[in-house]
Amino acid sequence: MNTTPARGPKAAGRRFAPALALGALYLCLGAATRLVLWLRFGTAADVPVGDLPLLMLAGLLNDAVESLYVVSPLVLYLLLVPDRWYRARASRALLAGGFVLTLCALIYVAAAEFYFFEEFDARFNLVAFDYLR
Repeated sequence: MNTTPARGPKAAGRRFAPALALGALYLCLGAATRLVLWLRFGTAADVPVGDLPLLMLAGLLNDAVESLYVVSPLVLYLLLVPDRWYRARASRALLAGGFVLTLCALIYVAAAEFYFFEEFDARFNLVAFDYLR
């Protein structure tokens, strides 16, 4: 049995797969939130369907930048943890638990954003944080 740590692009791809998955889920959730907001409020505000592709593209670019902030703690963990610890059962449990908690938090924020938009007719911004204080 070979116990030497795997090296190379394939091993790095497997190691950083959770970060890529979390980033992809963040982008999908952002697109779904944007589409739901347009379906519920955009049609009532006479935002034409022709503007939807541009809105979705601009939102995707914004979410791509935001996803770097969301995924960076996970990437740092994956980058800095030694291979032996990474393969340990406790590390896998920590990764799975953190992934699920982060996903739940993102879904919660998406739902909160819907109700915030319903109340204030705007996406989350500084007003949201002032309102929560």
